Amino acid sequence: MASLLDSLTGVMTMLIPVVAIIGGISFAAYSMYLKVRRQRETLQMYHLERMAAIEKGIELPPLPPELLHDRYYDAARYRGEYRRWRRGRGIILILVGAAVTVAMWQSDGDNSFWWGLVIVAWGLGRLISDYLEVPGAGAPPQSGSGGPSAPDSQ
Repeated sequence: MASLLDSLTGVMTMLIPVVAIIGGISFAAYSMYLKVRRQRETLQMYHLERMAAIEKGIELPPLPPELLHDRYYDAARYRGEYRRWRRGRGIILILVGAAVTVAMWQSDGDNSFWWGLVIVAWGLGRLISDYLEVPGAGAPPQSGSGGPSAPDSQ
């Protein structure tokens, strides 16, 4: 009886993390599915409304860009926050790498302290890539209807 309880305990300790991981991934996938479905239904309803207005001869304003992008998404603000995040992580990596290098240099007599410089190089890479990034690259166009452009407009 004790071995049966031990085996059930072992199975439960393995089952809990598996269920948590699968549940987390499933929840994320389902929420993405619902977001895409809601966006598709919104665009379909807007399309039907525009087609009915065209049939009646009513002139409609251009497609609002909020329908194509997330309501709370601001590309310029997001780029600024991402650059700030990347700079902060780069500085943290440089400081952690320096601390690891010094700690390994003080504790070992061999040359293993050089591995701490890998972390420093990673942080420097983040800072350099942030410095080299062009500020306006990847920005969506500010003019136009917000909808897809015609193939011959490029």
